[in-house]
Amino acid sequence: FFRSYVMSHAIYSSLLAFLGLIGVLSTPSSAAVLEGSGSTLVQYLQHSLTTSFQGHPYSIAYSGTGSGLGKEALLNGTVDFACSEAPLSATEVSVAPEVVQLPLFLSGVAVGYHLPGLGPSGALLNLSREILVAIYLERVMYWDDEAVLELNPGAAGMGMLPHVPITRLVRSESSGTTSVFTAALNAFDPQWTSVGTVVSWPNATGNVIAVPGGNDMAVGLLCTPYSLGYVGSNTAFQYSLNAAEFVDSSTGAVDAVLSMSSIAAAADQFLGEMSRPGSGLSASIVNGQPPAYPIAGYTYFVYRQEGMSCERAYWLQQYMLFMLGDTAQTITMTLGFTPISSSIRAVVQAKVLAMRCVDGTSSPSLLVSSLKDRYAPTPSSTISTTQVVQKIVIPLACVVGLLLGILGVVVLRRIRAGRRKLALAPKGHVAVVFTDIQDSTRLWNAYPEDFPEALEMHNKLIRELVLKLSGYEVKTQGDSFMLVFPTIAKAVRFAMSVQRELLEVEWPVRLLGDEVLSPVQCPGGSGYLWRGLRVRIGIHVGEVQPELRGG
Repeated sequence: FFRSYVMSHAIYSSLLAFLGLIGVLSTPSSAAVLEGSGSTLVQYLQHSLTTSFQGHPYSIAYSGTGSGLGKEALLNGTVDFACSEAPLSATEVSVAPEVVQLPLFLSGVAVGYHLPGLGPSGALLNLSREILVAIYLERVMYWDDEAVLELNPGAAGMGMLPHVPITRLVRSESSGTTSVFTAALNAFDPQWTSVGTVVSWPNATGNVIAVPGGNDMAVGLLCTPYSLGYVGSNTAFQYSLNAAEFVDSSTGAVDAVLSMSSIAAAADQFLGEMSRPGSGLSASIVNGQPPAYPIAGYTYFVYRQEGMSCERAYWLQQYMLFMLGDTAQTITMTLGFTPISSSIRAVVQAKVLAMRCVDGTSSPSLLVSSLKDRYAPTPSSTISTTQVVQKIVIPLACVVGLLLGILGVVVLRRIRAGRRKLALAPKGHVAVVFTDIQDSTRLWNAYPEDFPEALEMHNKLIRELVLKLSGYEVKTQGDSFMLVFPTIAKAVRFAMSVQRELLEVEWPVRLLGDEVLSPVQCPGGSGYLWRGLRVRIGIHVGEVQPELRGG
């Protein structure tokens, strides 16, 4: 054992030295940060995009503070960009005429609800535009109101619409989603007059619950029976919320269902609004005609078109171009957003390329030239071909030879151990379970010191429960496990136990401060819905025959 340890340690040190030399040759100056804030709707999307935008001298940090606070921070000069579903107001433009907005993402606003028994497994709730306004104006206050029953005869006949008050969930902070939702209410019925990021909600009945963010709205809907609220389509998708379908009040026929295609149809109907004089590349796309979804809107990327240092302007420009590219558009769709049309993308890209820095430079090629001296390799960091052979190739060849010898011994031992373990594996009709930590790539990058500790806690919890419930660990890779249980009942008990015990783990404090991992309580403090790492679990049932791969 001691000889194996010394040899492994020597090989490890040699590899570190080799990798360190490569790092000297390729590492640029230490990374700086471009900061953004604003919309909570795109908070998770921004985390995913910024994680993908790696390997550059500048990294991107985004904080979901709400659209209003995000724009305010940009105007105050405390962030480099903001995201908002509410376009710039005339007042904001007059204060900072160099600030511009670009439509980068499309989403709908789902009308979410919590009616026991009424959801995806059966009939969905039908609402008309007029009834939705009446609910928020407190003219329709109970689920068994005649107008609601008339549009939902099936649910009414099964007693799913009882004489219970409709609890309305609303946003308390300055919210772009509120801006889109209230603009739609006004378009549906002019008697609704309060439109903006912050509005005064009618509450004579006391059945309004105000929540601060989009995730809080989703949690509120999940935890509050007989409630109704509004939430971004991607958040509804992420939390698997029930979303009402819109029907024509005169015919009762469904004319708008929340989907990427219906949101795109809404944008297409109002395409001309983008080019009208003074539009500032913004448009209201609510209350479109079928098949357009009637509550849809853009998320705007807001930044200073000029006045930044050339270096910061260049990398912000590169991030915006990245968001317009195919990779980012795929991420956008994966997370439940709708890509903007190709014609709008072309206009937006031209605007991005026209960005000017503090000395008036606008051409990306000139910006690259202005940065060349900083990021070009220095003479001291280059070595000759002969030196490469002497310092890298020959030592590396020795290391490879040692590794191959040790690898042969390790492989034989692993095969023998694998065969012994294989004899214990469940056979026949079993439940196969896969687990995976949500958002693990971003967490690795954002918390390099804390996430490894959290991963160990996660692994310990998983293995203890597997042992307790007679499970079998097939393999683990990164943060994922493949497991087998002899019965479906034990697999389900395992999955439920994992979710319960994740709430009790003493996670690193900094992780609990993360926007995604921070504790989320149900309204009323009845317990945690999430706290710390979130783990996805899938269960598959069938006949299996274990085998040892590669031996």
